[in-house]
Amino acid sequence: MAAVALIAAACTNDVSEVLAPEAPQQGIPFVATLAPKSFNATTRTLLTENTDGTISSAWQVGDEITLRYGTDYATESTATVTEVKEDGSATIEATLESGITDGDEVLLWYAPGSFADQDGELSNKLDHRFGSGKFKVTGGVASLDGSVTMKASGSIFKFTLQDLGGNVLNVKELTISTEGVERSSVTLASAASSFYVAFDAFVAEDSEVWFTATDESDNPYIAKVTATKDVEAGYYYQSTLKMATLGDLMNSDGSFSAGAEDGKTPIGVIAYLGNDATVESTEDGGGHGLVMALENADGNVKWSTDTETWQFGESAAVTNVEALLRTTDVSGYTNTKTLVEKTDAGDPEDLFPAAYYAWNYSEKHSSAKAPAGTTGWFLPSAQQWVKMMTGLGGMSVSDIKWLSWFDNNHTAADNWEDALKKAGEDNYDSMTDAYLWYWSSSEYSQRIAVHVGIDATHTGGDYGFLVDYDDKDRTSSLSRVRSVLAF
Repeated sequence: MAAVALIAAACTNDVSEVLAPEAPQQGIPFVATLAPKSFNATTRTLLTENTDGTISSAWQVGDEITLRYGTDYATESTATVTEVKEDGSATIEATLESGITDGDEVLLWYAPGSFADQDGELSNKLDHRFGSGKFKVTGGVASLDGSVTMKASGSIFKFTLQDLGGNVLNVKELTISTEGVERSSVTLASAASSFYVAFDAFVAEDSEVWFTATDESDNPYIAKVTATKDVEAGYYYQSTLKMATLGDLMNSDGSFSAGAEDGKTPIGVIAYLGNDATVESTEDGGGHGLVMALENADGNVKWSTDTETWQFGESAAVTNVEALLRTTDVSGYTNTKTLVEKTDAGDPEDLFPAAYYAWNYSEKHSSAKAPAGTTGWFLPSAQQWVKMMTGLGGMSVSDIKWLSWFDNNHTAADNWEDALKKAGEDNYDSMTDAYLWYWSSSEYSQRIAVHVGIDATHTGGDYGFLVDYDDKDRTSSLSRVRSVLAF
């Protein structure tokens, strides 16, 4: 496998980054034979749900093969397929630079299209191949010492997409990543539920593979799969991929479901999907979306009893709606962790109760322990509240007011409530049963922290959603705590 990766890397480097080619001298005619193409006809599976099938590939006249040879393989020539024989082998011809001697090594690379420019169709564009051999020079004519087998450098997948309810999902783009590194992506000419993707990377058994997609209506979807077998170059895979979206449940084992399932314990709902600064990532996980807990971490509590000190620094303060949407102070995880660790100044449960209860949500709700691959529970920042309002909440940014009452807008609360209900009766705390305030982990000043006001009782009047601030230690109007985690 290491040799495969090394050869592929050597073949794909821009020649100018290695050594500039020497000036052409007298050309040497070159004629050689390539073995028939082969693609392993045995269907292997990455996912547990799979179907059977095969694909085939063949050389075509006009196919171009890049040859790299000479010192550090810095000399490059292009050979062209001039004949395809009945047995599938191909004749390639080129004019090479002089200086070649019998036994010199040569690398061969076939890349008819870029994996970065896939369209979901099964074509030669997805069929990248590499090979190596030695020159045989006789009477001023070069060839290869025997026929060379060009091996596929990647695998090809045929994905059929569904949502968690088993409904056909038509998407227009799909990205595949492992270990936080994008491995392949495809943008379709038109939305489809079944398409091909070339995967030019090796995926080890038991590794996590993330899929993110956008459907024809621009709704986000996500799936996490644990590879059940090694994904090997030269194999064709078929899989049905079920993807989660906003409003689906996260379970205690880290899986997603469209509703309560036997044997699964729901802990929250997907409230935002994205890979921006507000979806933080830690060594434990994160970076794909935000999950809102099913229940409040606590009822009405103070933000802090310390109103004389900036906890994160004045420059991180949220002071108006523009600042609310900027990239400063987006990390609720870091904010919460900072507050909980301030034990030198006193007991965090007394000093910073909102952060403490959010951080320790699973102590009160023992079945809601944060799954592996997540950040763990924390108190969301003001920006993360905005993301959940515009994500699962379905609001536009212009609907979120700062320090201003406005006409009724119950969209977010209703959407959150509908999602929470999926966990089953008595398994969630309602967000529409009263006028509610929820703390964020963001500061407005030394004395004041930002909280979110929600009136979802549908009682009429000029009020709805707004982002406000309040005294951190105010006892006459305490706020609720709703934990989130990033996955």
